[in-house]
Amino acid sequence: MRKEKKNLVINLIKLILTFLIFWVIFKRVPFNSLFEVIKGTRFFYFIPVFLLGVGFTIFKIYKWHLLLSSVEDVNFSRSVDSYFIGMSLGIVTPGRIGEVGRISNINKKLEGLGIALWDKIFDLYIVLLLALPGVYYFRGFLVGILYTFFLIAIFFILIRPQYLDFLKKIPILKNYPQIIDGLKVIKLKTLIINLIITFMAYFLVIIEGYFLGMAFNMENFFAFLYGYPLVMLVNLIPITIAGLGIREGTAILILDKFSVPSNIAFNVSFLIFLINTALPAILGIFAMYLWEIKKSIYKTDLWAYLITFIGGFLRFYKIGVRSIWIDEAITAQVSGMGVKDIILNRASTGIHPPLYFILMHFWIKIFGDSEIAIRSLSAIFGILCIFMIYKLASKIFDKLTGLISAFIFAFSPFYVYFGQEARMYPMVTFLILLSLYYLLKGIDKGKNIILITISNILMLYTHIFSAFVVLSENLFVFITNFKNKKVLKKWIIAQFIILLFILPWLYVIIQNRTPEVYQGAQKVSLTNLGYTFLEINLGAGRAVFRNKILIASLFLLIFIIGFLPPWEKKREILLLFLYLFVPILLLLLLSLRKSFFSARYISMFIPGYVIFLGRGIRRFKHYSLIFLIVMGLLSIYALGLNYYYSNLANLNRPWRDAVRYIHENVGGEKVFIFAPYMWRPFEYYNRGKISYETLHISQLENKLKGLSSGERFWMIIANHEIEDPEGKVISLLENKFIPLKEVRYYRIIIKQYKVPEG
Repeated sequence: MRKEKKNLVINLIKLILTFLIFWVIFKRVPFNSLFEVIKGTRFFYFIPVFLLGVGFTIFKIYKWHLLLSSVEDVNFSRSVDSYFIGMSLGIVTPGRIGEVGRISNINKKLEGLGIALWDKIFDLYIVLLLALPGVYYFRGFLVGILYTFFLIAIFFILIRPQYLDFLKKIPILKNYPQIIDGLKVIKLKTLIINLIITFMAYFLVIIEGYFLGMAFNMENFFAFLYGYPLVMLVNLIPITIAGLGIREGTAILILDKFSVPSNIAFNVSFLIFLINTALPAILGIFAMYLWEIKKSIYKTDLWAYLITFIGGFLRFYKIGVRSIWIDEAITAQVSGMGVKDIILNRASTGIHPPLYFILMHFWIKIFGDSEIAIRSLSAIFGILCIFMIYKLASKIFDKLTGLISAFIFAFSPFYVYFGQEARMYPMVTFLILLSLYYLLKGIDKGKNIILITISNILMLYTHIFSAFVVLSENLFVFITNFKNKKVLKKWIIAQFIILLFILPWLYVIIQNRTPEVYQGAQKVSLTNLGYTFLEINLGAGRAVFRNKILIASLFLLIFIIGFLPPWEKKREILLLFLYLFVPILLLLLLSLRKSFFSARYISMFIPGYVIFLGRGIRRFKHYSLIFLIVMGLLSIYALGLNYYYSNLANLNRPWRDAVRYIHENVGGEKVFIFAPYMWRPFEYYNRGKISYETLHISQLENKLKGLSSGERFWMIIANHEIEDPEGKVISLLENKFIPLKEVRYYRIIIKQYKVPEG
C-alpha cells in the first residue's frame, strides 16, 4: 500500500510538472500556431516518416529479441508481444520503469530484469554517442574531446562487464547480483550487434525528424543531426509523464539555434513521440488484451458493425459539396420521368438498364432531388457493401480477414467517392456480393438458389457488365459440381429463369449494338492500366503522393501475398478468383475493339481484389504486426481522404457556382452553351429559370449570324479541351465579337460578348 501511495505521489508530481512545462511552452508558442503550420503541410512526407518509425520499432524489437535470447530460448512472436507490453506499461509508470514489464511472459524473471535494464543502458549510451556532434557544436573542441574519452571509457566497461562487480556491494543491488550479471550473460558478439542495431534505430529517428521538418517546409538536416540527439537524451530523463513537455521544450530551445521555428520544433518532437512511443504503447494494450480481442472477433460481429458505421460516416460526410456532373445529372433527369418513360429512355440507348433509375424515381418522390438526396441512395448501398464484404471474406477465409477487408473497403478513397455519386455502381456491387455470398452458402438449399436467382436478375437490370459475374458463377458451379447432377439440374433451371427475365433487355442490347461508352473509358495500354491500378487503390487521393510507383508496389505486394498458396479453402478461393479475373479479362478483350475499360466499370469486381488484400495482411500471423500494417494503410487512406474532402470543388466542374453567376448577371440576353454533353448539369441547377441554346462546333457560325448589331450575349464553354483542343471556338468569338466580361471556374469559362455595331 505504501509503495502504491508513493507511486501515486510521484505520478501526481510528474502530472503537475507536465502541465507547468506545457504552460511555459504555450506562453512562448501560441497554441493556434501549432495548427497554422499544419495548413501548409506537405503530407506525402508523412509516408517516409511513418516507415522510418516502423523501422525504428522493428530494430528495437529485434534488439530486445537478441537480448532475451541470451537468457532463455524464446520465439520472436513472444519477443514482439513483450516489447509492446513494456512500451504500454512504460508510458504510464514513474521513470518509465514499467518497461521492465516486458519480462512478464518469460520464465527467468530476475535475469530478464537485468536484461531489460541493460537494454535501457544501451539506449542511453547510443543516444550519448549520437549527441557527440552536438556536443562539439555547442560546447567546443575541448569539451568534445573529454566527452569522446568518456564514451570510449563507457564502451570499454560494456565489453568488460567484470569491472562492474564492485556495484554488487551497493546495498540496493547486494541482494540482486543477477542484475549486474545480466550483462555477463550477453555474448560479446551479441552485445556489439545490439549496439549497432541500437545506433541504426536512433539514427532513423534523426532522419525521421528531418523528413517531418520537410513536411512542415523546413529543410535543415544539420539541425536534426546536431540538435535532435540532445532532445532524445533529455527525453530519457523521467521528469514528466512519458517525457511530455520536456521533449517538446528541449526541441524548441535546441532547434531554435538552427533557425527552426518553435511551432515546427514542437510538432516534430511531438509527432515522433506519437509514432515511436505512443503507437507501440497502443499496440502493447492490444497485446495485453489479445486473447479478449481474439474472442470478440470470432464470437461477435461488433467490430464489423463499428467499421460499417465509420464507413457510413465517411460516405455521408460532405456528400452534397461537389457539384453534380454529367452522369449524375442524367440520373436526376431520367429518374424524374415516369416509370414507363424511364424504361423507354433506357431502351433507346441500351447502355444502362432501367432498374436503378426506377428505384431512384421513387427515392426522389420521397426525399427530393437535391445533391444530398440523390447521392444518399449510393451511400446506403456503399454501407451495405462494407458489411457484405465482411460476410463474404469471413465465409471464404476467416472473420479477421473479413474485418480487414471490410476496413479496406470502408476507408478506401476510391469507394468513398463512388458512395457519394448518384450512379448505380454501389447498388450493383451490393447485389453481386449478395449473390456470391449465397452461392458459397450452397446451392443445394432451395432458399439460397432462389436468392441467387433474384440477385442476378436485379443486378443484370442494374448494369449489363454484371453478366460477367453470372458467367463466373456458372464456371464455378460447373467446375465444382460437374459430378453432382442433382445440383447442376437446379442450377440450370435457375439460369433459364434468369435468361427468361433478362431476354427483353438482351433484345434492347442487340438492337442498339451497345454504343461505345463515352465517360471515363480509356484505351488499353500498360500506362492506363497502371493509372487504373492507382485509382482503385487511392481514388482521387492519388494526387497527394509523389512516389506513386512505391505506393502501388506496396498494394501489389500485399495482393500477391494474399493471392499466393497455400489455399486452405480451394473451392471458396476459386470463386473469388473467377469473380475478380474473368470479368476484368473479358473487359480488357472487349476494349481492344471498343473502349469499355475504366475504373468505374471494374469497380463492381474490385471487392475480390480487396478481399485478397485482406488475406495478404492477415497472413502476417502476429496480431500486433497485423494491427501495425492496418494502421500504416489507414495513414495512407487518411492522406488520400484528406485530399479528397479538401478538393471536392475541383473534382467536378462547379456547375452550381457557374449557374448561380448566370442567374445573378443575365438580364434578358441570349445564353449559349458550347459544352457538348454538358448541358444536363447546367439544366439541373438552372431548373428552367432562364432559356438557353446548346451549340455544337459545326453550328456555331450559323447560330451566331442571327444576332443583331450591338446585341449582347453570353457564352458558356466547357469540355472544350476535348471537343475543341485547337481553340477554334474561342478564337472565332474573340475575332468576330467584342469581349465584355469573363469569369473562369474549374474547367468552365463564362464570357459575355457584344456584336459589333454596323
